[in-house]
Amino acid sequence: MRIHSKIELGERQVNIDMIKGLSELLAIGFRELQVKNFSEKCYSITQIILYLKKL
Repeated sequence: MRIHSKIELGERQVNIDMIKGLSELLAIGFRELQVKNFSEKCYSITQIILYLKKL
């Protein structure tokens, strides 16, 4: 059984310090990781809005 983190469960937001550390760990550009994080947030919000419109 896999245990999910608070971030994965949506109970905690990713902050800028986490992105910096993660970008260094994964050898990915800081800006690139910021854009990916922002894109995922936008997608999630869009999905929630679409779901609520169907209710």
